[in-house]
Amino acid sequence: FAATRLDLIRRHQSGELPFWDLPFREAEISDVERFAASARKRFRNFVVLGIGGSALGPVALHQALNHPQHNLLPEEQRAGCRFFCPDNVDPDLIGAVMDVAPPEETLYNVVSKSGGTAETAAQFLLILDVLKRKLGDQWRDHLLLTTDPNKGLLRQFAERERVQTFPID
Repeated sequence: FAATRLDLIRRHQSGELPFWDLPFREAEISDVERFAASARKRFRNFVVLGIGGSALGPVALHQALNHPQHNLLPEEQRAGCRFFCPDNVDPDLIGAVMDVAPPEETLYNVVSKSGGTAETAAQFLLILDVLKRKLGDQWRDHLLLTTDPNKGLLRQFAERERVQTFPID
């Protein structure tokens, strides 16, 4: 146990484990809280587009913190938007989410550190096409990208298109 603890401390100090500092990033936490408060007022649905850990983490938190039938509760009994995470590229699954969560009422959070994960990119390109066709110039308002703070395809896209982002270590 002591050796593992020392190894973790060494790795954190070398910058290898930046997630350990997340609870102390007060400015980032405030930015996320402000954005979330605004999103709760504007959207009925929150859809996470991601695969693997980018989907499992949000699903685990949703299941741990919300009512087991969160999405079925009346709006006044729910603490926020309905939550969906189609962690798959199956067109039937994505289509089913879109059937119950129309783009006009939905915020899509694309989660990929690299910005180049094939499955997430496929989900993103599909949703981006639908948003542009259905919402015209307002499509950007329905996107949030959680990605590397400095590099990658999603970062480049966000900077070029002026889409809201949050960093992921």
